[in-house]
Amino acid sequence: MTDNDPAHRTVREAAEYIAALSRELATLAARNKLDMLSYLLEMAYAEARDTAHRETETRRAGRRGAPSIEAP
Repeated sequence: MTDNDPAHRTVREAAEYIAALSRELATLAARNKLDMLSYLLEMAYAEARDTAHRETETRRAGRRGAPSIEAP
């Protein structure tokens, strides 16, 4: 990989790429009964997926403007 790799243009894109790779590797590990590796890769997948989701939500919120906070 290089710095010019399209998968690294944004945090969201990098996280999505990492999620895809880690999911594929987790499946490979599970098929070969590498339980700890499978678990760790699934955790990496979950974190990358959640990061991509947060980045998407942050971007959407930025386009709409910050939500107003009302006093109770």
